[in-house]
Amino acid sequence: ALFDLSQMVNSSWRYTENAVYSIDESAEEELMLINQDRFPRLKQKLVTLSSKWKSSGAVDSLNKIFNDYDHLVIFQNEVLDKIEIAEAQDNPSNRLGAEEILQSEINPLAEDITACLAELTNNKKLEAAAEQSKMIDSFIVLMAVVLGLALVIINLVIVMTLFMNKNIVTPIMKIRKFILYLSKGELPELQMKTPPNAVGEMIHALNAHVNGLKRTSVFVKDIGGGNFNSHFEPLSEKDVQGIALLEMRDKLKRASEDEATRKWI
Repeated sequence: ALFDLSQMVNSSWRYTENAVYSIDESAEEELMLINQDRFPRLKQKLVTLSSKWKSSGAVDSLNKIFNDYDHLVIFQNEVLDKIEIAEAQDNPSNRLGAEEILQSEINPLAEDITACLAELTNNKKLEAAAEQSKMIDSFIVLMAVVLGLALVIINLVIVMTLFMNKNIVTPIMKIRKFILYLSKGELPELQMKTPPNAVGEMIHALNAHVNGLKRTSVFVKDIGGGNFNSHFEPLSEKDVQGIALLEMRDKLKRASEDEATRKWI
């Protein structure tokens, strides 16, 4: 919009010169079109845009340009009036007056407006470049944070995977192998580090079960050898197999004692 305003000021200035020196017959109409239509619309657009500017100095500069152009329009109207009178009265002195206003008032004011516009445009470009640089820096920081978080998450996943493999997956695979041995009637020893979790409880339970089976096996061998006084304790009050073995031992012991009594008689 500032570039459009700069072009419009230059066009207005050129049409004024053309009207004064009778270079272009349509100059007066073009000048009136700019001042009465294009400038008000462009001014409203710039006022809306400038309300979002952060720099109060830039807003002040724009308002000064608007005020200067309003004064420029006043001088241009005076020039057009003198030209109209000169043409109506065929009086060259009025055209000379128009030329004098052009040289003494319009040209310096137009040059000042153009210079202010150039400075304002350059400042806004610098502000835009600074904002763009700030956005790029923010984007770089954001990317660094995202990459950092991604690395942290990846490391956490790796650590969790290693932890799961060490404390859960590997023990479960060993327990599986151990259970397969048990299913074949073997009584292996489950020698492994027991983690402090549910897997560790499973390992303790399996080891207790194997030890119980081993004690049961020794107890059965003792009974088979006639040692009815062999000591055996069930794993718990609900140990069905252990209680059944004790009852079997007691019955076999009584049967053996009865048999010995009969032979003695």
